[in-house]
Amino acid sequence: MLVDGDTGYGEALNVMQMVRSFEDAGAAAVHIEDQLLPKKCGHLSDKKLATPGDMALKVHAARKARRDLVIIARTDAIASEGMDGAVARRQTLIWTPERCEFFLKR
Repeated sequence: MLVDGDTGYGEALNVMQMVRSFEDAGAAAVHIEDQLLPKKCGHLSDKKLATPGDMALKVHAARKARRDLVIIARTDAIASEGMDGAVARRQTLIWTPERCEFFLKR
């Protein structure tokens, strides 16, 4: 089962708790997005996004807390930063110590 981890429900410690809770409940994968609160529709251009570095920290925390859970990082950057901005965010996560899946929302 893939579950929506929203923005991770806070910073690194919250992300770790979320991962443990979802994994204990039987989830196989969780996706985390890079929007900041208050969230907006992914197709709108006036969203506020976490910095790539902050998102990398959340992904690192999620990977550290998991046992077997697949971590999926997602960005809503295309509408506000264009494809180049979204790809640059992906590159930041590729070079983190962990391997994660990264989907670009269109």
